[in-house]
Amino acid sequence: MNWFDEHDIRCYHGGTTVIEFYEDQLRARREQYPWDLVGRYPKVAAELEEKGYCVLRQAFDRDKLAWLRQEAMVALQNERLLKKNDANMKMVSNPLLNLPMAFEIAFDDLLIDVAVSYFGCVPGVGTVNMRESYVNDLPPVETMLFHCDKNAHRFLKFFFYLNDVDVDGGPFTYVEGSNKLKFEGWSDKYRWSHEEIVARYGEERIKYLTGRVGDVVIANTTGFHRGAKPTRHERLMYTVDYGVHVEQGSGDKRFHIREEDYRSLPRHKKPVADFLVKVSDDKVSNSNQALQEHVKHITWL
Repeated sequence: MNWFDEHDIRCYHGGTTVIEFYEDQLRARREQYPWDLVGRYPKVAAELEEKGYCVLRQAFDRDKLAWLRQEAMVALQNERLLKKNDANMKMVSNPLLNLPMAFEIAFDDLLIDVAVSYFGCVPGVGTVNMRESYVNDLPPVETMLFHCDKNAHRFLKFFFYLNDVDVDGGPFTYVEGSNKLKFEGWSDKYRWSHEEIVARYGEERIKYLTGRVGDVVIANTTGFHRGAKPTRHERLMYTVDYGVHVEQGSGDKRFHIREEDYRSLPRHKKPVADFLVKVSDDKVSNSNQALQEHVKHITWL
């Protein structure tokens, strides 16, 4: 079997075009926000680079997660607040608008600092999801099958379990090293079964990232991954994406925030909301003046 490593453009969705776009956007953010936050998690960034995933055990405020769980359980009972509701799962529509704690967690210092260490620039929040997954006898479908996200050449996804998740609870599952090693034909289709992935990578590289409330699972999901199907326990999980540009294919489905929430952010966090608001092309981009003027050039989505 032929393999493509991290130095081969065939290892990535979109090839040269996507890689060059990412690099252009990365340079632009470094120039636009030269007062970069200092990356505080170089070891985490190195582990993400090498394995494609990392788990920070008991690294997050459990009280905040308990509060988010309460908000989510109320929202999940309100049909008007759902964007998906079927036998496999329920999903809350735009958690940044409907769940106040989801907004606070998405802009937490831990997430920002890890993302800064990984990207080497001030990144931005993109997609967020609140999902409750159910136990049933249906076959695995959609995100329960292995796939590689096409959102960007490189981006990070943070996973917060809102209940303890063991191997029977549908843990996030990652193929170690698949962020930089792909097999020939990997992009011929989007969804792959467990058996197909085992045949190519071997069982030993499939990592079931179980965790307790307070653990933070982080992954570059351009590698093969899935949310394993819960078999005995239902799973409630919140996810937050970070990247250096608006996620590919988001279009008019981009997530957004309220003006008052944007204004509540401290100065150094406002650039992290860039992809959740529409900033005009003529905005100034000179160091501190850019940050001071940032809010004056926003059209609210």
